[in-house]
Amino acid sequence: MSIFNHFNHLNLSIDQEIALTKLESFLESSTQIFMLKGYAGSGKTTILKGLVEYLATIEKDFVLMAPTGRAAKVIREKTGQEAFTIHKSIYSYEDMVEVEEGDSFFYNYKLRNNNDVAAKLFIIDESSMLSDSKSEGEFFRFGSGYLLTDLIEYTRINNENARTKIIFVGDPCQLPPVTDNSSKAFEPLYLKEKFNLSSEETEMKEV
Repeated sequence: MSIFNHFNHLNLSIDQEIALTKLESFLESSTQIFMLKGYAGSGKTTILKGLVEYLATIEKDFVLMAPTGRAAKVIREKTGQEAFTIHKSIYSYEDMVEVEEGDSFFYNYKLRNNNDVAAKLFIIDESSMLSDSKSEGEFFRFGSGYLLTDLIEYTRINNENARTKIIFVGDPCQLPPVTDNSSKAFEPLYLKEKFNLSSEETEMKEV
């Protein structure tokens, strides 16, 4: 079955057709990361909805995440699939430890021990909001403090036996995270140099 079977009822733009062709190829390739970029109104949500329907049809295990509760709610409503925040998905709120540093202390929420990753596809919406600069509150820290780094570790995408993949979805025109000067999830060179991950991308501009 082709992914295009889930879009027969639509008149796709040329950009959407290109995106679907690349996505279908990516799912069968050894490439680890796919970046689905699109301007507002270019049809990212339409592509995403059809994609998850296709994945369900071929019984491909996938997870939907977003950086914020609002973004997770929106993608849940638009796809009809469960979606959670990245923090809720990858950090253990039960596994909290107290860490002392000099005269101060903070609570650290540890990264979940994710054993259920085999051949799983992680789809991250609003990925332009993902930061890889250190972030922590006065009294708490999530994982290493580097969200993108923790996400990469959680998915075990660098483990060949896991066979996991990530699709980053978002608008390249949105402002980057306040702690970064750019959206690192959309930078192939950064992903290659820091995490040794191969990637490909498509960008939809036609509204």
